[in-house]
Amino acid sequence: MRFVWKIVWKTPVVAVAIIVGALGAIQVGWGGAELIVNAPLMGPIEGFVTIFLFAVGAAMTIGPAFLVLKIAKPALFLMVPILLLSAVVLGAWNGVASEFDTTRGAVITHQWANGYALEHMGARGRFRTCEDAQIQLTDDAKAVCARALNVGPGERIPGSEYKCGFLGMFGCFNTAPIIVTKDNEKLTIREWIVEKAVSVYTFLLPFSWIALAVTVLILLPLAAWPDTRAAGGAGLVFVSYIFGATTWFLGAAITFGSFGWIGLISGVFVFGIGVVPLGIIGAFFALSMNELGVYLCVMLVITLAARFAGAAWVAAAERSCREDRRAVA
Repeated sequence: MRFVWKIVWKTPVVAVAIIVGALGAIQVGWGGAELIVNAPLMGPIEGFVTIFLFAVGAAMTIGPAFLVLKIAKPALFLMVPILLLSAVVLGAWNGVASEFDTTRGAVITHQWANGYALEHMGARGRFRTCEDAQIQLTDDAKAVCARALNVGPGERIPGSEYKCGFLGMFGCFNTAPIIVTKDNEKLTIREWIVEKAVSVYTFLLPFSWIALAVTVLILLPLAAWPDTRAAGGAGLVFVSYIFGATTWFLGAAITFGSFGWIGLISGVFVFGIGVVPLGIIGAFFALSMNELGVYLCVMLVITLAARFAGAAWVAAAERSCREDRRAVA
């Protein structure tokens, strides 16, 4: 009777655990593949959200797996293949096939798109659909494409990001053509400096995403345990310099583009980091690019959080070590 009762209550628990684990594995496969494929193209918020969802999916996968391991170990022979299938096929494969945009995937399958579909795509999916000669666009879809791609001379075309550079490690984007006149020839030096600062930022950005993934998956768990807290804190302080350099060059580009030499020199003289708050002000008020301002704010918060948390954990580990030595003495 006891054996029957175990089967009765364990069966639905294992079934729910497999379903939850499979859903988490799909998110792990999708998010992991997206981080690998699109890391150079992601903005700070998009990258943070992707890593967060990846971590949530990992928790949803690992937690149920441990539960099944504890209460019904033989069921792992069924659960593990389902998790692998969900992660590889339903997650990673479907993500790559749809270019990590569910609506874009449906459009690719049916080979046509209307305005509603384009409006519910991400910026990259919408740009690629508008430029895809194999996709038939309805009249309202053509109107959406015209609005989405209509930007001023020299402005960035939304969603036009593509991988470039060595092994495709960097992100580039298309801009609308500039018609050179005597009035805007004077802007050439400023545009060149901004372009170089953005190039350095673009170079550092993939390393920042790698550092952020290492922080979430390795350094924070290390800092959670007293025995490894010093190593986790020291690692956070180190990666904060990568975050800081990436943030600084983006802030410098925005500051110079918004306020010119006066803003850049003033920002550098404020302990070398004034270009970041000036860049935030410039993004919000001078350029009216709220999304860019939010990106810079998020990057600044991540940098400061990593720096101060890492330093605090290293100091806490050192205090604990000194107290242990005094106790032994």
